[in-house]
Amino acid sequence: MHITSINISSGKSLELNGKPVPTGIVKEAVQGSVPVTAAGVGTDHIEDLTVHGGDDQAVYCYGVEDYAWWSEQLGREIAPGTFGENLTVAGFNRHEWSVGDHVIIGDGPAAVEMIITAPRVPCFKLGLRMGDPQFVKRFADAARPGAYGRVIKSGSVTVGDTMAVTPTVDATVTLKDITIEWHRSPHSREMLDRILATPVGVVHRRRMEEWRAKLSG
Repeated sequence: MHITSINISSGKSLELNGKPVPTGIVKEAVQGSVPVTAAGVGTDHIEDLTVHGGDDQAVYCYGVEDYAWWSEQLGREIAPGTFGENLTVAGFNRHEWSVGDHVIIGDGPAAVEMIITAPRVPCFKLGLRMGDPQFVKRFADAARPGAYGRVIKSGSVTVGDTMAVTPTVDATVTLKDITIEWHRSPHSREMLDRILATPVGVVHRRRMEEWRAKLSG
């Protein structure tokens, strides 16, 4: 598993009903050594910290294999970074990602370490990016969400760096499980309990605690 593209947003706008919508989803590939800290990847711009970025969503990874699948589905090539990921990764789908998985990127003193925290939940801006407001649902239904990570050791990354994964040995919930539960109606109390027993990211945790409370009456 290795990085094929590092993608950074400088903060741009997409158009909705003739009006600009500021966003960090429009990312461009960068070269060289890029710092990765608990605050994120390099100078990557995060527009709305209530749902993106933050400690639990500092790094977003998406798979080359997923891009190939989407290109086939859509009948056109899709450039790395289109889905807003910081790291485009080859071999990503060799592992079924779970909350709590430990990842080391690179080696030596500059190696980055992170813990997987959550899947990506798409917002309307992904639809704007793809030129199709229905794409948000399509992305969710595909259950190919990519992975968010919390950085536990800062360092730097370059294209070609390897990624080594140590699967969690604690309560296991896959990112696909969480994606399916997020969009399920009605929700499963059993699955919400399982998810909340993991170190799932704060954005997901808040919403799922609300859903569990409603089920409890």
